[in-house]
Amino acid sequence: MYSIGENFYYEIDGENVEFNILGDMIIKGKEYLVVEDNEHVKSVFIYDDEEESVTLLEDEAATDSLIETWETDFYGESADDTLWDDEEYDDLSDDEDEDDYMIYDDVEYDDEYSEDDDY
Repeated sequence: MYSIGENFYYEIDGENVEFNILGDMIIKGKEYLVVEDNEHVKSVFIYDDEEESVTLLEDEAATDSLIETWETDFYGESADDTLWDDEEYDDLSDDEDEDDYMIYDDVEYDDEYSEDDDY
């Protein structure tokens, strides 16, 4: 029912607040929506697929834990980012790990299919 990038309204203290869906995750059979309001405050909603309803998770510790899990395991923000996000990537040379590559000079190929054959 909800997709990343969509907006929806949820009533908090009698006021409709607009939330933008940043991501979703399923943990132990429960689906969670990680959202952000207009002031860029992140929150977590529990999404019930059967009833097509969302409920704000009001436990701050659980919310913080789920947001951290989403950022590290689902979104990809972590202390050990990939080399694509790291300045060290520019320092790597192409021939640095040549021993890790397989050399195919000694491999025999089956000549059953050659370039001369018409298909």
